[in-house]
Amino acid sequence: MNEAPAVPPDLATDSELRIMPEKLGTTDSVVVDDSQSKENEAPTDNEKAPKKLWLTLSLIRHGESQNNENPCEWFGTDDQLTKTGGQEAFTLGQAWANVPIDALYSSPLKRAHHTAIGLISSSTPPAQIILNNKLVEQAHGEYYERYCNNGALDAAYRERVGLCLFGKQDRGHRPREGGESLHDVAERAVVELMKALENHGVELKEGPGAEALSAMKETCKEGTLVEGIPHVVFVSHNSFLSELWEAMLSWNKEEHVWTRCHYGNAAW
Repeated sequence: MNEAPAVPPDLATDSELRIMPEKLGTTDSVVVDDSQSKENEAPTDNEKAPKKLWLTLSLIRHGESQNNENPCEWFGTDDQLTKTGGQEAFTLGQAWANVPIDALYSSPLKRAHHTAIGLISSSTPPAQIILNNKLVEQAHGEYYERYCNNGALDAAYRERVGLCLFGKQDRGHRPREGGESLHDVAERAVVELMKALENHGVELKEGPGAEALSAMKETCKEGTLVEGIPHVVFVSHNSFLSELWEAMLSWNKEEHVWTRCHYGNAAW
């Protein structure tokens, strides 16, 4: 199981952001309707005041997919879970059977959506899955897809990552014809994080004590979640989740914080 490191205590010093990331998907699903977003409305006086919002956020990557199993082949951008991936999702659901989930958001791509279904397969009652197309994997552009379709996987890789300097990828590199840079993905991820905080975060007179926070770092199971703080889950993809994690570590810092963060299949 791939575990993400703990968030540094100064993460939210200036932004008034308060997050408690957890370690890291009914088969009913709904689709997010962004047409009702209030982001273009003028804020009221109360909305202008800074808020200290608390939220427990769990980040889960999809189970093994066809492209994961056979990296030398290409199954398209919306590949299915393999048999192993389906079992990983079901096993995850068994482990989370008694973990309360207040909101469950999933990428609509099959490998993530089916992992989310597996996640709630043993829960009673199951959480409703909210499909959100802003949680999809990094877009690699049409050139990348053409290379993959033609079996030119080395060229596809170069198109995707661009130039690397001292082992680090150019965060501004945007693959041709519709691709996203790492910076683009990070910005998209932060927007979804802020939406989750606004929609589900709660204000507390006092935050949870050190003992409760320490327990949450060990495992996500019944009894370790802090009572009164909503638990939100994102089921997504490695690049999206890694960029979200590094964006949180980089909060209020002048430079991006690089990590070795990598989510394994069905890891959280």
